[in-house]
Amino acid sequence: MGGHPGDPGLGEDHREPLDEAQQPVLIAVLVVPATLLVAAAGSVGLLPAAGVGLGLGYAVQTEDVTQIGRLAGAALVYTPAVWSLVGALALLGGSVRLPDWATNLSPFQHTPRLPVDALAVAPLAVITVIAVGLTAGGVLALRRRDIG
Repeated sequence: MGGHPGDPGLGEDHREPLDEAQQPVLIAVLVVPATLLVAAAGSVGLLPAAGVGLGLGYAVQTEDVTQIGRLAGAALVYTPAVWSLVGALALLGGSVRLPDWATNLSPFQHTPRLPVDALAVAPLAVITVIAVGLTAGGVLALRRRDIG
């Protein structure tokens, strides 16, 4: 695909692949800060959305829609706590090298890194089954607790 007769390569990708020495620099300079920004900004959006969901559930049960905004704001109060956890995990990840067996316990180690890697459905299915099992176990354990 040429741009004009004097530059027949315009629009073509001539980038060289990163070598092993460049990859950690790219990760440290671009990927980690971008990931932390997404975590910080995402929590500001997701926490109030969760509060709206709680408010909607409350409204369905009580027919009182006035609590939707209140619960959205109440959920937003947890933002500094989430940011603290993100910061602690960033510090831990930057300073502690866990053994491979410990790192492999994370479901993120088995999630395909799209769009770089090909989509692999089997690990996602296994992670989903584990998540459903853990959630069901949590619900059953909660039912056994003496809450009332």
